[in-house]
Amino acid sequence: MSLKHKLLGLGFSFLLAFLILFCTLTGLYFYLPTYIESKLIPEIAHKAGVRFYACDVRRIGFFGTDLGSVRIGNDKNPALSIASVQIDYSPGELYKRKIKKVMLSGVELFCEYKNQGFRIRQLDVKSLFAQLESSKKTVSSSTSSLETISIRRLEVRNAVVVFEYKEKTLRLPIELEIVPGKTDSKMPEGEVLECILRLYPGVQEIVFAANIHMKKKQVLLGFDTTSIHLERFADFANLIPGLILSGKADINGQASLQFSPFKVSSASVRCEFLNTEIAYNNFKLQTLKNSQKEKYPFKVEINGRGGKEWKISGTARNCKFRGNGFDIVSNPPIFTVSGNGEHAKGFATYNVVAPDVKVNSTFGTIKIPSVTLKGNARLSNSMKKGREFATFELKARDTDFKTASSNTKIPMVSLTGKLLEEKDPVLHVDSVFKFEDTIITDSKMKIKIDGICGIVPLKWPFKGTGEKGKYSVKRLWLKNRNMGSFKGTVQQKGSGLVFKAVHISNLLPNISIDFTGKAEILSSNDYDAKIHFELKDYKTVSDIDLGQFVPSAKGVTFNGEFALNGDLAFDNTGIKSSLNVKLNNANLMLKEKGAAMEGIQTSLFLTDLFQIHSAPKQEFNFDKASLGGLNIHDGKIEFQIEPAGSLLIEKSGFGWCDGNVYTQAMRISPKIKDYNLILYCDRLKLAMILEQFGAVNAQGNGTVNGRLPIRIKNGKIRFKDGFLFSTPGEGGTIRLTGTEILTAGIPANTPQYAQIELAREALKDYDYDWAKLNLMTEGENLLLRLQFDGKPARPLPFVYKKEIGGFVKVEAGSNGSVFQGISLDVNFKVPLDKILHYKDLLDMIQ
Repeated sequence: MSLKHKLLGLGFSFLLAFLILFCTLTGLYFYLPTYIESKLIPEIAHKAGVRFYACDVRRIGFFGTDLGSVRIGNDKNPALSIASVQIDYSPGELYKRKIKKVMLSGVELFCEYKNQGFRIRQLDVKSLFAQLESSKKTVSSSTSSLETISIRRLEVRNAVVVFEYKEKTLRLPIELEIVPGKTDSKMPEGEVLECILRLYPGVQEIVFAANIHMKKKQVLLGFDTTSIHLERFADFANLIPGLILSGKADINGQASLQFSPFKVSSASVRCEFLNTEIAYNNFKLQTLKNSQKEKYPFKVEINGRGGKEWKISGTARNCKFRGNGFDIVSNPPIFTVSGNGEHAKGFATYNVVAPDVKVNSTFGTIKIPSVTLKGNARLSNSMKKGREFATFELKARDTDFKTASSNTKIPMVSLTGKLLEEKDPVLHVDSVFKFEDTIITDSKMKIKIDGICGIVPLKWPFKGTGEKGKYSVKRLWLKNRNMGSFKGTVQQKGSGLVFKAVHISNLLPNISIDFTGKAEILSSNDYDAKIHFELKDYKTVSDIDLGQFVPSAKGVTFNGEFALNGDLAFDNTGIKSSLNVKLNNANLMLKEKGAAMEGIQTSLFLTDLFQIHSAPKQEFNFDKASLGGLNIHDGKIEFQIEPAGSLLIEKSGFGWCDGNVYTQAMRISPKIKDYNLILYCDRLKLAMILEQFGAVNAQGNGTVNGRLPIRIKNGKIRFKDGFLFSTPGEGGTIRLTGTEILTAGIPANTPQYAQIELAREALKDYDYDWAKLNLMTEGENLLLRLQFDGKPARPLPFVYKKEIGGFVKVEAGSNGSVFQGISLDVNFKVPLDKILHYKDLLDMIQ
């Protein structure tokens, strides 16, 4: 064959081969996307255990591949969607099993939290990993000799992690870059990968950098972020209703991880906060304004080593905690938490020291030199009912609580307990609250309570009834008088406490007051407490000197039967109280002054125990009372005790001199020193009036009516032109003896003496048509002016002498004179203070 024919044959062969190659490549170019989309990808998805998927192969070329609309999961609720996948390579790189760049754009990964677990939507991650692991083992023998394809650069752009929680949706934009890291000549390419992950919560950027050593299966992670605005995390904070974050933070840290098997070799994190405010419902943690010396007052550090040992420590300088009306400041609290363990198993201890704690509220201030909290916890990935999970011990020494008028000192208060595991997700807490030698003083109420001690078992959740605790009070002082002691029991019931107590009096023999109550102090709702106390019918065994209760009442004795019961209620609106007091067959006596009140019957209802305020129309009744020579009986007073120590006498009345006396309404107040009142007298026996005032010895059957104005000023009683008169048309009889006081100081054998003697003799037995008695204070005496119009009931031993123009007394046995009518006007002066001893009594009352 000639050379020409050989060249033509060779050219034709090359042309034919080129045409075959061209047709083959052209066919592959058009058929391969369809094949990959319809055959290869379904097979890969089936082996991976992915049921729903979609992938659009847009282009496959010699220098790149373009995929679009990649989706895992159904079209309505996908688990993962990728808008586009761009793969860049060259034929030479493909031959060497290398890809220059893979870029994923428009990525959306959908995650959710349901049934107390984190999962990717519509995708069983555990099953997927199991399928991949199984496939890897199946093909490992056939592919062990083959080299894997290496990717020189992987980029993820415009990606979003969508997180759903309790019908709320959160979107976290992210970007990812993975490139081969720098290695020495001995290490194969791709042995080290450099990874940069950027998160964009609330527009701000947080960068994580990591070196991944594939052969060592090790990840070196680092991050350093400054001036993070916590407000930008509002979407995430809203997952916890009521949580609000604000301020700035610097966060940096590093970690060394093993990813197969997973293990944290070492880790450290440092957080520094500036002008931060963390609020949750009614609670708020706030860092105060920074100074030049302390730029970041709130710091937290986390360190771990070897995957087993770890430690969390921190300090919070110039921080203020606010909750439910309390402002809490400590400078500076320091806390540490350390432990060891791995795979969610281990043991941890913690310790918190808060020096110089100060708590401010609207009703007072609490100062505590030091508060400590310490304990331990066991970490486990399984739960066993009744097993101890953690312990704690909270102690506060020398607590000082001050209000406007009171002061409470607690040398030691503690709360110790343990946390127990349960099958339900809630841990159970058993604890004991203990306080010792507490002293409470109140200068306003002049109360001091000392020797207060107690032990109170507490548990959480607040269900059922807890174990009984106990408490006691050694002494209760009221105005420097030891009133006695308390002792009782206390028990948790639900979210509150129920308690019982007995007060043993140190002043009265064989007397005790029973207390019962409950307090809702452990719930998140408003504070509420109620106390009921009761003294059942008590009869005195002897006279009780009231001076031991009220010093000014020294010498006043009491006996009889009495009972009381009352209620106290405390809540956020204040204190409400009430008291019922009953007296039966009671007697009050002041023997030194000749004063007494017998047969007292009363039932007093106070609507406010602390303000001493009673309901209206309270009744005070007594059988009889005496004051010096005055005697009254069947007394009845309707009154109301008003705030600020005022007493409103609504109406009153009593029996006197076989008649009745009434008074008008009047108000008695500590600020008032001048009172005017009127005694309205009805059918009083005149003879008894004169005798009770100590003027004379009197008998008779006539009655008088009228009014007696009285003024009480600066403790002195004065009568102002009081008058009593007989009923018109009704006369009476009066018989007076012991009237020698009328002639005292008057010379005998004088006309004036004879006239007074005549009047004295006439009043020994006198029938009158009308009578009038005037009462008026003159100086220190009470002037009684007695006027009659009538006649003597018998002849008088007096005769008329013309030579002297008057009557003279005749000898006994002589016939006297019969008087047909005579008017008498007689004055008596009585030292009222000496007779009634009222001045000392008024001083005692005041």
